[in-house]
Amino acid sequence: RYVLAHGGLRFILGLYLGLAPARVEFSSTSTGKPALAGLRPEQAAVTFNLSHAHGNAMIAIAQGREVGVDLEMVREDVEALKLAERFFSDREQLHVRSTAPESRSREFFHYWVAKEAVLKAQGIGLQALHQCEILLGTETADAEVLVPEGSSLHSNWRVRLLSCGEGWEAAVAAQGKDWVAQCCLMQ
Repeated sequence: RYVLAHGGLRFILGLYLGLAPARVEFSSTSTGKPALAGLRPEQAAVTFNLSHAHGNAMIAIAQGREVGVDLEMVREDVEALKLAERFFSDREQLHVRSTAPESRSREFFHYWVAKEAVLKAQGIGLQALHQCEILLGTETADAEVLVPEGSSLHSNWRVRLLSCGEGWEAAVAAQGKDWVAQCCLMQ
């Protein structure tokens, strides 16, 4: 699965860069986030992120801005309330806690994928989950990201929740508000 996900990433990046998949070179940022290496100036603005879970993978490609993506299978065995208390803001915790028990895991994963997409876009690990607050919209798949003053996270992020089928939650995050997500399924 790992090989297939990363091979798919090479293939897709090769399409964007006009390179054979084997010619796509990787490096990492100072925080350890995977990045592209050896690019010509006109290719240098391409960024990417990969998430894979339980046999599925999701790839985000952006131009001129950092991007992060997360994909999770909704699992009922997750202790949603305990994890929310540990990693979520008071407002996020309240929202998860006030959700009907049969929908609580799904609501927890809405927040989880949104927060993780923001952190992955910035190349920051899960220890910073509490450093951003997600304000989920009621009528839209977009979410606002609040970053408290003094946080190591950058501000001005937008998250879009993605529809990936029953039992799955996914989100993509990128800087700014002037972007759209275009989903493409490959099977």
